[in-house]
Amino acid sequence: MFNTPNASNKKYENISNGLTKAFSQTYTLEDLTQKANGFLNGSINPKDLGVEKCIEFTDQCNSALRSLEREVLELKTSAGFSLQHGRTEQYKDTQEEIKNVEAKADLFKKFI
Repeated sequence: MFNTPNASNKKYENISNGLTKAFSQTYTLEDLTQKANGFLNGSINPKDLGVEKCIEFTDQCNSALRSLEREVLELKTSAGFSLQHGRTEQYKDTQEEIKNVEAKADLFKKFI
């Protein structure tokens, strides 16, 4: 005999925990960037971390990528307004910042 109410409660508890986990940021971009570069240059061996830590790293990369993509959109909007109002120095600075953020995003895309 199945325990339907408990199974249903467990299902909704898992959904709730997933949402909480999705909105909690348990990393910094600097730490994540260092770890990503460590994987790429071989200084960090994925076998040493284990499967769970590697999955967590991939989830963090996904989250960071979404955040960086939002930041790029905001910066591009800001750059457009700067150019429209004739602030060329501010436009050039924002373009450099966009390149830096896009480079970080490209790094994280390698792990998704």
